[in-house]
Amino acid sequence: MPSERLQLPAANDNCVGDESFIIRNLVSAELTYTLAIFARDEGAP
Repeated sequence: MPSERLQLPAANDNCVGDESFIIRNLVSAELTYTLAIFARDEGAP
């Protein structure tokens, strides 16, 4: 008889809560936008 091993569910950030997830996404998007602006301005003559 084959034995079945239970596997733990993969870790994910959903357990943190939707508000935290949304805030982290907004902060990440804002940071990416700001860095893109700096990179563009640094490339200007």
